[in-house]
Amino acid sequence: MTNTANIHPVVVGIDGSEAALDAALWAVDEAVGRDVPLRLLHVTGMRRPPFASAEALDPEIEYGETSLRDASSLVTAAGKNVKVEAELLWDSVEDALITESMSASMLYVGSVGIGWVAKRLLGSTAATVAEKAHCSVVVVRYKSDIGSGHSSQWIVVGVDERPDNELVVARALDEARLRHAPVLAVGTWHSELGGLSYDLLDGRVENWRERFPDLHIRAVSTGGSLPQFLAGYRDDVLLAVVGADDADQLPLIVGPHERPLLPHGECSVMVAR
Repeated sequence: MTNTANIHPVVVGIDGSEAALDAALWAVDEAVGRDVPLRLLHVTGMRRPPFASAEALDPEIEYGETSLRDASSLVTAAGKNVKVEAELLWDSVEDALITESMSASMLYVGSVGIGWVAKRLLGSTAATVAEKAHCSVVVVRYKSDIGSGHSSQWIVVGVDERPDNELVVARALDEARLRHAPVLAVGTWHSELGGLSYDLLDGRVENWRERFPDLHIRAVSTGGSLPQFLAGYRDDVLLAVVGADDADQLPLIVGPHERPLLPHGECSVMVAR
């Protein structure tokens, strides 16, 4: 008998937006690859009022259930063999998703653009969840290429000397194999440790090529951070992978969707744990 306590679903935050639907489609392959359920969650953003009538709650319930049906239908239409669960929760969005991350294998959320204005004035659920979650979080930038088959877009990962970097790179290589995408290993500069020499970077990349001959991995060095590199990179990037210590870089990579004041990577981001 399967012990359901040991099954950690892939969780997707569903809020009715197109970005959330994109996140659900991204998450399908993850759930299939891990052989776990895909759990779609709509969180109302408030506690359920204890004395509210059913009629008073109808608009919230109807919106949430419609959002979940739309996402479930989209996942079903993808034709993948995955078990789909859907639930409506009464809670703050950030609290609910962070709690769910404690028992999830991965958490996906959509982003319609994360920028300093959104974070400072409106609050950014995606940024907060990515910083505080207990599992890896993928923030899916709306209209990223998630088509099936081989992708020409890069999975980009920063390579440095910090202790968690092996985990970060491992997550990036896993995603590249899952999505049939090439990997761009970027030797980055960290303020405390300096930069990674090209010889060290090249040696690591050669090792990864030997371990994963099915992957195309290219090495490149930069004199700055990963967000700075991505802001000036002109090839298509599918996903950038960073460690939990760099979760605060998320707004600098995803960027706003309309009229950015500064260059951004404008790609989806995984915060690896």
